[in-house]
Amino acid sequence: MSLRVLVVDDEKLSRDTTAFELVEEGYHAEAHSNPFSALAALETGSWDVVLTDLRMPSMNGLQFLREIKSRRPATKVIVMTAYGCVPTAVEALHGGAEDYLTKPFDF
Repeated sequence: MSLRVLVVDDEKLSRDTTAFELVEEGYHAEAHSNPFSALAALETGSWDVVLTDLRMPSMNGLQFLREIKSRRPATKVIVMTAYGCVPTAVEALHGGAEDYLTKPFDF
């Protein structure tokens, strides 16, 4: 059984490329353009990891991280951003994120 990953990013190219690369590596990946549709997917399915962008217009990645951890504490969350900084990384990791990646990243 392959790892099930939700990819959440408001930038279409980043979202689709990340999901494609995960599928190519043998994971089951589903792409979402916003945290609200991803939360609905979390409620109806079994997901191992959420890979989320930090900057999104409807809900930022740190808020989304807190929402995921309140609903599904066992779900692993990785925060990714093109605007990385140490204070945000520390906040994400203290909030329960498994990792903090800066874009672009290599698979």
